Amino acid sequence: MEGKSLNETVKQSLIEAVERRRSNPKFKARLAKIIEQDRELLERLTR
Repeated sequence: MEGKSLNETVKQSLIEAVERRRSNPKFKARLAKIIEQDRELLERLTR
């Protein structure tokens, strides 16, 4: 990573990690299940 700052390298790594998660169907399914299980709590927190 010559020529890049540490901050830029970390930022790029995080962007890539998030994109991998967003495109992972198993992760999305687990996330949807967790959200559904906690829906009532999440709704109360948004009030």
